[in-house]
Amino acid sequence: MNPDKLNKWLELARSFAGNDFWSDVFDQSPAPESFARKSHAGKTGESAALFPPVDVLTSDREILILVDLPGVSKEDIHLTVSDEVLYLKGQSNPLYPEHTPVSTERFSGTFERPIGLPTRIDGQNANIHAAFRHGTLIIRIPVPPAWTKSIPID
Repeated sequence: MNPDKLNKWLELARSFAGNDFWSDVFDQSPAPESFARKSHAGKTGESAALFPPVDVLTSDREILILVDLPGVSKEDIHLTVSDEVLYLKGQSNPLYPEHTPVSTERFSGTFERPIGLPTRIDGQNANIHAAFRHGTLIIRIPVPPAWTKSIPID
């Protein structure tokens, strides 16, 4: 690209976005924090990323939660429930720790994720069932039947 044209583009970009944005992009300096890949472990100074990905589904009989955890063993997953939140904690270990990464997109490390539930759950008495198959954690929480009570009026 012609350097004069590039400078004109940079001047125009500076007038809209401040002095450093486009020059940083073209100078190959580190990406701004808003564009940086965030750690799923939520270390200090990094935004919380939503890992692992979760689907929460409901029917009239149950709440079904599907969690993608490829490469994680079931022994490294811990679940707890409190009121309207299911807490998921775990660890994903690298498959080849003796190798030096050149490029990585797969997550490894500890993770923690609160999952909001559509209704309050009595964790002490609920018959919650969890299974781990082919890298997917499947959690089934029965929904108690809706009940009605007649209230006499005096």
